[in-house]
Amino acid sequence: MANTIFSNEKSSRPHTHDFYEIFMIREGSILHLLNDEPQTVSANMLCFIKPADHHCFKKVGSQPARMTNMAFTPELYEEVMQFLYGPKWHAEMRVEPEPMDVTESIRSLLDEIFEVMLKNPDRSTYDKQHARIKSLLASLFIYLFSPAEENRHDTPAWLETSMRAMERTGNFEQGIEYFIRISGKSQEHLTRSLRKYYGLSPTQFINQLRLRKTAHLLRTTNRKITGIIFDSGFNNISYFNRIFKERYSCSPREYRKQSQQIIKPEKAPLNRLKLPYQ
Repeated sequence: MANTIFSNEKSSRPHTHDFYEIFMIREGSILHLLNDEPQTVSANMLCFIKPADHHCFKKVGSQPARMTNMAFTPELYEEVMQFLYGPKWHAEMRVEPEPMDVTESIRSLLDEIFEVMLKNPDRSTYDKQHARIKSLLASLFIYLFSPAEENRHDTPAWLETSMRAMERTGNFEQGIEYFIRISGKSQEHLTRSLRKYYGLSPTQFINQLRLRKTAHLLRTTNRKITGIIFDSGFNNISYFNRIFKERYSCSPREYRKQSQQIIKPEKAPLNRLKLPYQ
């Protein structure tokens, strides 16, 4: 992890690397040249860089610009993505996020990630810090790569507003009737529009939100699985188990067990501690 201040308009050296990188602009604005495409990135905006991308930076305006960035290995990225979206995520997702504004909650999450990364673990604290980084990255990746967050400039405003409203806890649990009501459209119109712009039916969209909640609760709590299922809006356990396994390629119980294994990495010798992030 690093903090960088751009105080003059001289461009940084174009470069590439073999790791993933996320950076956030704290103050000012920069011109970010990513794979020969210019992007203006201002304060409280975040960018995601993949291995083999080539990029450089240049300050914009008279005020200095300040940036915080972090890097992590492809192995760590792959592990977290498989855990969140299943082993087939490569075929199902196109990970090309544009620079995005950072909400207050995501800014707090990033600050926590940066703070944890600054710590140098020893043998006694390695497991705990490693687990915390993975948990925090999982939360960040959900924000970055969730299908409901994709940037579609031609999507009708009413559909975007309705989908954002359905993402709130307490709404998606109520199901399709509530979705229709807040959209102000007929079920047929809502279905046609959602399929056109997102390739999903209303039921599929709601199930994605419900599955995301169940996966989060399985990872982060010890609650009974049946209680989690019903609290997420499902009322048929057999149906839930089927679509959960289709999504994550395992049962809810196996998913919880795997999550416990993911956050308990093997200990490395004290003189060979090497974290998969920096």
